[in-house]
Amino acid sequence: MRWPGCNLGLFDATIDRPVPADVAALPPGPRIGYVGALNILRLDIPLLAHIARARPDWQLVLVGPEDDAFATSELHQISNIHFLGRKDVSELPSYIQSFDVCINPQIVNPITIGNYPLKIDEYLALGKPTVATTTEAMSIFKDHVRLAASPEVWLQQVEGALGDTAPGMAEERIRFAHSHSWENMVKHIYSAILSPKKTA
Repeated sequence: MRWPGCNLGLFDATIDRPVPADVAALPPGPRIGYVGALNILRLDIPLLAHIARARPDWQLVLVGPEDDAFATSELHQISNIHFLGRKDVSELPSYIQSFDVCINPQIVNPITIGNYPLKIDEYLALGKPTVATTTEAMSIFKDHVRLAASPEVWLQQVEGALGDTAPGMAEERIRFAHSHSWENMVKHIYSAILSPKKTA
């Protein structure tokens, strides 16, 4: 598993950012969004197609560069899936804030099963309801992220996440994400180094 910890300074939930123009131009409906590289080795194309076709009133918004498999996939033929392309990292918080639910639709394989998902901390740092594929690494997020292991459960969890909008829930997500920041990790390391060792 990749070492946890994330520089979350850019993902400040107290900043009120404008909705990006390409998001504002989308058809009406809940925005279910993903930010990151669109890579067949990490993301589940059939799952995304299933979600979009089962809920045509949802707008699936995918922000990031595509590999060849994504660029030539059936997803481009589904009217409520929107590819917004690569964005500068400084723009990503605005996109994440514009989503009603953030997703990480991973495909489960040896690459993803134990990979620490930094994007989940970024989603949570902005207080967003989040749904992700069930993996070993996601177990530490289970109290703050809705997890799904099948397409039908994915639909149920996204529907549930659309209702997870209470201010207290957002604040708890933000608190949990910042417990994983690099700054917090460094504090823990220094505390362990500097605290007196107990003798038997």
